[in-house]
Amino acid sequence: MSAAAGPAPAPAAAVGPDLSKFKVYFTGIFTKGDDKDSIFEGTLAEPPGRAMRKDSAPVFKSDLPAEEFKERINTLVRSGVCAENVNPDYIFEAGADGSSVYDKNPIRMLIWGPPPAEAGIKGRLRGVDMLPLAFLIGHFTNEGRGAGLRHGAYIEVICSFKSAGIGTAFLQYFHRLIALLDLDFVKLSALASVVTYYPNPKIGYRFRTDCSPATPGYGPEILTEYDLISEKRPKDKVTGKAIWPTTTEEALEDGKYLTFLHHLHTQGLTTKKEGDCADTRMRKHLFRTSGCANDGFHMALCDLTRFKAEIAEEKAAHAAATGAKAGGKRHRTRRTHRRRLTRKHK
Repeated sequence: MSAAAGPAPAPAAAVGPDLSKFKVYFTGIFTKGDDKDSIFEGTLAEPPGRAMRKDSAPVFKSDLPAEEFKERINTLVRSGVCAENVNPDYIFEAGADGSSVYDKNPIRMLIWGPPPAEAGIKGRLRGVDMLPLAFLIGHFTNEGRGAGLRHGAYIEVICSFKSAGIGTAFLQYFHRLIALLDLDFVKLSALASVVTYYPNPKIGYRFRTDCSPATPGYGPEILTEYDLISEKRPKDKVTGKAIWPTTTEEALEDGKYLTFLHHLHTQGLTTKKEGDCADTRMRKHLFRTSGCANDGFHMALCDLTRFKAEIAEEKAAHAAATGAKAGGKRHRTRRTHRRRLTRKHK
């Protein structure tokens, strides 16, 4: 189950948020073949990799205690700002095996920053300068076999304030971290109300179950085909902005949205496969009432080349700058004097 940073693609703001004000925490990042916890602390203004130029996967450090980290995520979930109000019990309550979703997912990411003005919470929380604004929980996963084996990450839950630029920057930051760890892909299950957000070219996901070349899936072009773009949506009379569903129920009551979601189901892209939901030939009216859309739809980002190229360029630039700096210094060579032999030593 995944919630997203925002509903549908929207034009980028002329002036983005000051990303240096938003503190990022990672915890539980595991390197390949290593079961040791690694923790990182930084800001959204400094992409991971720029300050970390190690050839191996980095080990990060943070002074944020594990329990405080968990409590900040809990605070954000219970605040009701997540898409479809993600149920805190889903994340923190122990299941039949005694473990919660939080326990089972070692990748955790949190943004701590100033309350967004558009969230309308500054006036209600006087004296509060910093709040948990976004979080992500996930785990590492593999797909394929033999020479085709690929390593990646799965996002179990992602949530953020619908603040212009923050959600996208948050997700891109995570993508860069995964590229820095030299992994190959990121997967998630997008809730029905936000399926139009992830194919945004800035984000780059496609509707697909895996990253095999044999299953290319669908990109943003399918949204145009089903008129699920801002230009074709009804507009708010006050703001003039496109109106999008905010819950799965609203999405299923929207004619064009329902047709699109049903098409995804016929292609085997619904996450829920139990019972009748395994039938991809289900009629549209049955799909609407079946609950098959409740767990979201498979999506994947299979190309991290751009992020890996950026990291490689930064490492090369840093190495060149370091070499030039070292080459410009005068080094004193220690002179060794051969001891003169006297008659006594001959």
